[in-house]
Amino acid sequence: MEVFQQTSYDPYDRHKYRVYSNTGNFIEFEFYEDARDYWFSNFYKLDYITVEDKKLKKRTSGFK
Repeated sequence: MEVFQQTSYDPYDRHKYRVYSNTGNFIEFEFYEDARDYWFSNFYKLDYITVEDKKLKKRTSGFK
């Protein structure tokens, strides 16, 4: 049996979550738990959720 070990308790912030309403508008969340809570409290007027990668900032300096 394979067991998962948690290796870090740091916040995971590589994604953003968009919750779309039936009208096409969306609300963006930084944390999955917030998007999930919003979904379950408003599911009757929501359509779907998307998970999107955050844009990484390009370094302006570094090794050459």
